[in-house]
Amino acid sequence: MKKLGYLVLVGACAMAIALAGCSGGAASSSSAESESSATESSSTAITGGWAFTPLDEINLDSDAQKVFESATADSNAGKYTPVAVLATQLVAGTNYAFLCQTDANAWDIVAVYQDLQGKASVLSDQAIDIAEVKTDALDRDGGDEELVGGWEVVMPEAPAVLPEDAWVAFDTAAQAYANDKGLDLIPVASLGSQVVSGTNYRILCAGQESASKPATSLYVVDVYAPLQGDPEFTSVNYFDLLSYINQ
Repeated sequence: MKKLGYLVLVGACAMAIALAGCSGGAASSSSAESESSATESSSTAITGGWAFTPLDEINLDSDAQKVFESATADSNAGKYTPVAVLATQLVAGTNYAFLCQTDANAWDIVAVYQDLQGKASVLSDQAIDIAEVKTDALDRDGGDEELVGGWEVVMPEAPAVLPEDAWVAFDTAAQAYANDKGLDLIPVASLGSQVVSGTNYRILCAGQESASKPATSLYVVDVYAPLQGDPEFTSVNYFDLLSYINQ
């Protein structure tokens, strides 16, 4: 009886330990899941996604508007709103590179050809992925001349109408950047924004390096506006226009 009682006692203790272990494992699993969920939630909040930024006001030359409307009357690009002429190219007539916003809340580059008789047609239509805008470094060999080819970038007559928060962030950061690089940047459009621990803005600009490169260029500028402190440029790169034009 004593031996049997001892075995029962040992068995009971083993079962209690096993149950405690299971309970502890469940707690650990639950804790790990909670931690993973919290990490995932935090990561989502930090990385977020780029959101399209529509322009409330379009300032496009009436002649350019007519060219676009004529060219796109019988194409899908007719559903787009041209925002700006980014560049032109003299051929046997004129090619135009239009920046357009679409009905699907996206950006497209629509290339249009107008012949010497005034007849216009669409050459190509390429979407811009806000998160992966095609760019190249400022210090690349050949600079922006290879990125625009025979196109001449059109300098905006006035800055684009950006959302107020994007404009304030850009203007503040641009003043500090210009003092360092001597680059005069004029916004064409705020392509999108990204909520992080603060906000990132991705802005398409036309600009000039006043000292070393007087030729007008296109740039993609990323601006970070922290929750506290001054906004700053986190990257400035050439916009690879030719990647969005099929000829």
